[in-house]
Amino acid sequence: MKKIGFPLIFILIVVLVIIGKFIFSESESANAGANTKTSNLKSPVKVEGIVLQPITLSEDLYLLGSLKAQEEVLITSEINGRIIQLNIPDGGNVKKGDILVQLNNQELSAQLEKAKAQTQLLKQKEERLKSLVKVQGISEEEYQSAQAALSVALSEEQLIQAQLAKLTIRAPFDGKLGLRSMSNGAYVSAGSPIATLQQIIPLKVDFSVPEKYQQMVKPGAKVKFTVEGIKDTLVAKVMATENEINSTTRSLGVRALCFPPTGITLLPGAFAKIILELLQKSDALLVPTQAIIPILKGQKVFITENGVAAERKVITGVRTDEKIEILEGIQIGDTIITAGYMSLKPGTPVQVTLKGFK
Repeated sequence: MKKIGFPLIFILIVVLVIIGKFIFSESESANAGANTKTSNLKSPVKVEGIVLQPITLSEDLYLLGSLKAQEEVLITSEINGRIIQLNIPDGGNVKKGDILVQLNNQELSAQLEKAKAQTQLLKQKEERLKSLVKVQGISEEEYQSAQAALSVALSEEQLIQAQLAKLTIRAPFDGKLGLRSMSNGAYVSAGSPIATLQQIIPLKVDFSVPEKYQQMVKPGAKVKFTVEGIKDTLVAKVMATENEINSTTRSLGVRALCFPPTGITLLPGAFAKIILELLQKSDALLVPTQAIIPILKGQKVFITENGVAAERKVITGVRTDEKIEILEGIQIGDTIITAGYMSLKPGTPVQVTLKGFK
């Protein structure tokens, strides 16, 4: 019995030792796993973010336009003649009614004097016959014939006066002259250009807008524009629009007027970059475009709550090159994660570095 009991006791001891080592090993593994998880929870992901604050949002539409003179005319002669007086200083200013060009009028002036003398004689004859017809000294037909002759003479006199008026070219409005193409003593033909006259204050600003924006350019509305070589942004007021939308371009023609500020000279023909303000919001919630994450049924952003990441589905509005408006889903004061969110999941600890955003 003694020989049999000892081996059994020895075997029992060995089995207990093996079982103890196994249990101890499992305990060590569990503790190691727990320590690893705890270590992971204590290592937050480094991200960048912004604190959401209301920002002024402007949405502008940029269009192409051109400047045109308020009034513009090409100075020409209606009839042939030789210039005897030329009052066109290159680039000079003139007033309405100023004589710009005087053509030779000697011949027509002589014809006018002759016509006036003829008219005077016929008028005296008509008055003499008028007194005779009252006493039946002449027939009614003779008096009517004298009246007709007087009317013809008066018409001829008016015709010569009209021809004389064409020999004098006057400024039709206040304005600035261009460069003249004729000299004193030159012979001009009817229709030959002599110079240009423009009224450049105010200036017209002509442009077109797509038909969907036609309500933005009603008469009285203000538009901004810039011109090459002038750093200031200028303002014009819409004067009128076309009566119909162009069926080819689907756009509406618009004309605005600009009174340039003192010290700024604008010239007709200049290219203008029109800035049409479509939207102005002082309390818009904007985030960088890279903060928006597309998902299957919309868009989302990551925010931080109590040091961990959280998802928020959002509805977006106006978009620019660098910003996008958030209409729903987040609120003022939320911290929006803008970079480093690729490996984030809801509940992931994060360490946020705040960045400026305007």
